[in-house]
Amino acid sequence: MLARIFGSRTTQRASAALYGEIVAKARSVHFYRDWGVADSVDGRFDMIALMAGLVLRRLAQLSATGADLGRGDLAQSVFDLMFDDMSHNLTEMGVGDTGIPRKVQAMAQAFYGRAKAYDSALIQKGNAELIDAIIRNIYRGLKPSDDVLYQFCAEIRALDQALAGHGAAEFKAGRSGLLARGES
Repeated sequence: MLARIFGSRTTQRASAALYGEIVAKARSVHFYRDWGVADSVDGRFDMIALMAGLVLRRLAQLSATGADLGRGDLAQSVFDLMFDDMSHNLTEMGVGDTGIPRKVQAMAQAFYGRAKAYDSALIQKGNAELIDAIIRNIYRGLKPSDDVLYQFCAEIRALDQALAGHGAAEFKAGRSGLLARGES
């Protein structure tokens, strides 16, 4: 019984730390200032969805290899925390209690679609599919400059590589590799 309780607390602490890294990376100033991501509710959701999708992709890869990610499902805990936060933010923005479940469900569906698109694009060698996903999801169909798209693709691939360099122990400790040293 105690192992189950402490195991779930450990998973909760790790998922909270991982979600903190996701949000911190999604709020990186250069996305909004330099690359023209909309600094809005939608733009921030899109960036959180991108970063969370990358983390959950790595957790799925680790799970597929049989890696020990601790007691409880760490990926599910991160997902649940993300959408608890989304629900809380909707409440803070004044969305009525009856409208929140419908909006959160729509956000979850949007997240799954984005995560699948990024996962599929990252498997490909070239950037054509990744560029399409970025334009469709981050820029809502408005194409930024080729230079911005190139930089965005390079950063997403670098983040995916950084995550791939972290094993189960790092994730269980709440460290994903999304943030460079000193970045917060």
